[in-house]
Amino acid sequence: MGALRTWEFPPKDRAPVQPVLPTGSFPVHTRGRLSSGLTWMAVPRSDVELVELAWVVEGGWRSDVPRRGIPELLGRCMPEGTVERSVHQIAFDLERWGAYLHVDVDEDAVTFHLTSLASTWMEALGVFLDVLLQPTFPALAVRREARRWAQQIEASRAEPEFLARERMRASLFGAHPYGQVVPPAEALEGLHRWDLLAGYAERMDLTRSALLIVGAVDPEAVLRVVEAATAGWPLRARWDEPSPPEPEPDGRAHWVLRPQSVQTEIWVGVPVGPVGTPDWLPGLVLSTVLGGGASGRLFVRLREEKGYTYGAYSRHQRFLRGGWWVVSTQVRKDVTRAALREVARILEDLPERPPDRAEIEAALRYVIGRFVIHHQTLQAVAQRLRDLFIYRLPDDFWQTYTDMLAAVTPAAVAEAGSAWRSPWHVVCVGEGPDGRPPDVGALRTEWDFLEPHVRMWHVWDVYGRLIGETGVGC
Repeated sequence: MGALRTWEFPPKDRAPVQPVLPTGSFPVHTRGRLSSGLTWMAVPRSDVELVELAWVVEGGWRSDVPRRGIPELLGRCMPEGTVERSVHQIAFDLERWGAYLHVDVDEDAVTFHLTSLASTWMEALGVFLDVLLQPTFPALAVRREARRWAQQIEASRAEPEFLARERMRASLFGAHPYGQVVPPAEALEGLHRWDLLAGYAERMDLTRSALLIVGAVDPEAVLRVVEAATAGWPLRARWDEPSPPEPEPDGRAHWVLRPQSVQTEIWVGVPVGPVGTPDWLPGLVLSTVLGGGASGRLFVRLREEKGYTYGAYSRHQRFLRGGWWVVSTQVRKDVTRAALREVARILEDLPERPPDRAEIEAALRYVIGRFVIHHQTLQAVAQRLRDLFIYRLPDDFWQTYTDMLAAVTPAAVAEAGSAWRSPWHVVCVGEGPDGRPPDVGALRTEWDFLEPHVRMWHVWDVYGRLIGETGVGC
């Protein structure tokens, strides 16, 4: 075997260069509204033997004021029994028709998914509509699911990522529903069947819902069944739309004390605008440059150059009323301070070293390529349709999405970095700086490199109880 030639392998700090951006078209959908007010969107697919139906109800966490967990428990308890079927009959019927049902709850919506065989969609749809339109919320099931969720939350407090997300959300969004990942334990303990009956009546408004139809089925056949089932539907949404979250004027840093951790979870974040704001797509590109994959600046610096971590990433999420941008990593506890300082340097360097054309093109190949691959599945197509409905996007948005990304300019990407000129929110979860229990005084003096971005340090336990606080650089 001859000697290896170095030009055969791309540098580790850059993605392989492709001559052109990936291409792919999102399928065109049809759209309409039933007499009940229910919006529908459909993408027939004759190349599969499956049907994906999704029923989207606007609200999600955003509708849960005060935060009690009603949207999540609706999703958990609606399949627990209906006027016509017990929980066992629901499960039996779905299994015998080769179908399954699951529920997603996020910031802005509750989405009920039904996946079925193309040959049995009619029978599966009957069960689906029964669960959606005639739930009874048996009292024992409500209490069981509330207890089960409370136990899951308790177990999650052993996970650094959960603790970081919970504290970062609270720091960024405060009392707004976006700021509360889970409801307090006392709220779950006080929930009863009538709370879910009231929550269902307040949210199950067909004029603020959508039915998404994807797969090997005639949409008109589905709509005839749904039209008959929803005729004369009486309920209208009665939950109050909360005001958009107001960003905190001062940066804040938080240490969540997690004894005996061998690593420290580090998150640095800023609030950003909602879906559709001008910096949305440029921000997505810049987020990919920072930490979208192995060629991201954070990944290269913290893993390849410093050896502090296995990976470092950037999360860029927009919602209907706001959004957040977080960079994160998990490092050895003895290099916590050094790693956070490197993260700060990378973010502070953005104005002086904005992404060049090569970095932007590499990020675009990654983002567009993932988009094209992702929407090959029925579930992903339904998710994109859900986004059109919830975020009030134009019907042709996904058909033009890759063109809009390709048109993002370096100047727009650089301007998106101005988000990091705002006050920062910092969360560390672990045993303590340099392997010691966190000392409020040490955080004040030894971590003063955060002073331009952060005004206060707060130390918490894993249950969200404040242990101490101090100003930075005082």
